[in-house]
Amino acid sequence: MTSPAHERAPSRLTRGRVLMLESLRAVVDDGARRFVAQRAASCLVTPEPGDLVLCDTADGEPAYLLAVLERGDSPTRLCVEGTRRSR
Repeated sequence: MTSPAHERAPSRLTRGRVLMLESLRAVVDDGARRFVAQRAASCLVTPEPGDLVLCDTADGEPAYLLAVLERGDSPTRLCVEGTRRSR
């Protein structure tokens, strides 16, 4: 069970560079620290090492990679996990 929102640590947005990938997680360096961030369900672009990304972090909570902000010359790949449905 998750704790009520008023008991959660405040989150902050930070930009960082992807150093390496581990399945659906990325090791990110934001200049002050390195941390592991899980790709958010809404992040459809598959991150790659060197990408500039936006992450949500909070003390004692998992970090989430929200978006790929900038990429070099490599092609962009989209990835959707789960069951495909269209209407």
